[in-house]
Amino acid sequence: MKRHSDSTNGNSLGSRPRCGFTLIEMLIVITVFVFLLASAAMAISTLLRAQGDLQMELIEAATMSRLAAQLRSDAHLANSVGVVTEGSTTTTRLRLPDAEIHYTTLPQRIIRTEHREDAEVHREVFALLEGTTANWEVSTKQPTFITLTISFVSPNLRESVAMPRTHRITTSVDLYRGGAR
Repeated sequence: MKRHSDSTNGNSLGSRPRCGFTLIEMLIVITVFVFLLASAAMAISTLLRAQGDLQMELIEAATMSRLAAQLRSDAHLANSVGVVTEGSTTTTRLRLPDAEIHYTTLPQRIIRTEHREDAEVHREVFALLEGTTANWEVSTKQPTFITLTISFVSPNLRESVAMPRTHRITTSVDLYRGGAR
C-alpha cells in the first residue's frame, strides 16, 4: 500500500512552504546594516573635521602671508620703531616720513592702522585663530630688526603635549635708507 504524505519539501504535516525570512535572519541583516551605517557616519564625521581643520590652516596661512608682506613693506619704509605694552594690548609703532603705522595686538586679531596728521586714514584687521599668541621683539642693535612671533595651539589640544604651530616674521627697519641690506 502506498502512503501519501501531506508534507511537501520536507516540511512537517499541515505546514505551508516557507516564503519569507525568519526573525533571526532579519535581526542579523539589521545588525550588519547598523554597523555599516555607523562606520560610514564615523568616516564622514572624520572627513568633515579634517576638512574644517585644513580650511582653518589655509585661512591662517593666507592671513600670515598678508601680514608678513604688509609688515615687511611698512618696516622697510620706517625710520624708527617702538613697542608699547598696556595690559594685554601691545602696539608696535612704525614711524615713516609721512605717516605713522600702528600694529595693535589684541586677542584673536592684529589691527594695522595708518595715521597721517593725527588722523586714521586706513585700518586693516588680521584675524587670528582662537588660542593664538603674538609676541613682538625689536632689536636694540643696528641695524634694527622687528620680529613678530605668532604661535597657535588648537584649543582642543591645549591639555595634551601638542606642539604649537609657530610663524616668525623678521624684517629690517629703514631698509631703503641705509638699514640692513
